[in-house]
Amino acid sequence: MLSSPEIIGVSAVIGAIIISVAISLVFAMQLEGSSVVGVVLAIVVGSMLVGLAAWAGARISLQRTVPSVVTAPTAATPVSKPTLTRTLVAPTPTATATRTPTRVGADASKTVTIPGTQLWVDTGLTVSPGDEISIEASGTIIYGDPHNEANTAGPEGKEDVVYSGHLVLGVRRHSLVGNIADSPSLDGKGFFVGSSFRGVVPIASTTKQSGKLFLSFNDDCINEDRSGYNAYCWTGDNHGSFTATIAIVRER
Repeated sequence: MLSSPEIIGVSAVIGAIIISVAISLVFAMQLEGSSVVGVVLAIVVGSMLVGLAAWAGARISLQRTVPSVVTAPTAATPVSKPTLTRTLVAPTPTATATRTPTRVGADASKTVTIPGTQLWVDTGLTVSPGDEISIEASGTIIYGDPHNEANTAGPEGKEDVVYSGHLVLGVRRHSLVGNIADSPSLDGKGFFVGSSFRGVVPIASTTKQSGKLFLSFNDDCINEDRSGYNAYCWTGDNHGSFTATIAIVRER
């Protein structure tokens, strides 16, 4: 390919040749007596050829000097990967419910008298499993010969344990005893109360796990076969009484 100076030089040479040809024609025409119109025509043609040559040179020079603009493809913007954050959450431990009775104050309370002459005193209170029973007792009962001081007993009774003839078996004789039943019983079952007792129902060795609360003096007036009792033994021999204050807290 020709450079811009080379194209301009070529165009000048071509223009000069054309002008020389035109001038030669003019002289020739003058010598031969040609008309002026022919001369002018030759000049116009020569000028057009010179202009065309110059235009062609300019186009070639423009194509040579102006580079083609190539648009580079736009690079794709990289997509960043999302950052994954893993949060470990410790499992919340599951609480295990513990069943504990709530005991605030007494739901039922009563003070009763337990005479030495009565078999099983109905306290008028009923209890159910989970109830807490508290009993505080005092007093004195004289049994048998009233002149014999050895026959005097308080709620704690005598130290020896009885296994026959007494109202409740397996506990101290002539003590304050209790039982849970539907009615007065002679089955030998019950529990030792003494001067102070606290327990939660059910209580071991009672006739029933729930029912009426009975209290009594544990005397030895029951028949051996436990089919009945000696009424005179209760009413004729015994004197005095125990006093018991009972408080019951119900299970919530």
